[in-house]
Amino acid sequence: PAAFTIRYRRASQAPRIAPEAEQGILKELATEKRLIENKEVPYFRLQRALREKKSLFREFRIPPPFKSVKDVFCLRLKRIVDAYGRVSINNRALSVNYANEGDGLMVRFYPLNNGMTELRFWRDDRLLDVQQLKTDDLRGLQF
Repeated sequence: PAAFTIRYRRASQAPRIAPEAEQGILKELATEKRLIENKEVPYFRLQRALREKKSLFREFRIPPPFKSVKDVFCLRLKRIVDAYGRVSINNRALSVNYANEGDGLMVRFYPLNNGMTELRFWRDDRLLDVQQLKTDDLRGLQF
């Protein structure tokens, strides 16, 4: 029939790229060209900055009065010691050494790998006691 036509693309014609995509590609190529011409490897640039003391990277130090990384990267909760020298956490009464009645304690929870959680009891920037508790016993506790 006369209305039937076949359209084909020549093999020599390159497919068209959207102008926005083309601009993005050209920007990336320009950035890569600058990096190649600069001949500066990021690792060596960082080492030179550290030598010249021009880096914002600082050595990690545990701020005083804390004793361990477990005191910094942890979950925290405030509790008050009762008349029996105990603190209640999730309906479990835990005796705390060196705590007086009415003391406000900061309890720091640090999860361990073996299904246990380490509880560190702090008062007035002093570590009073360290205890371990099963992580399952702390279910439902909200921080």
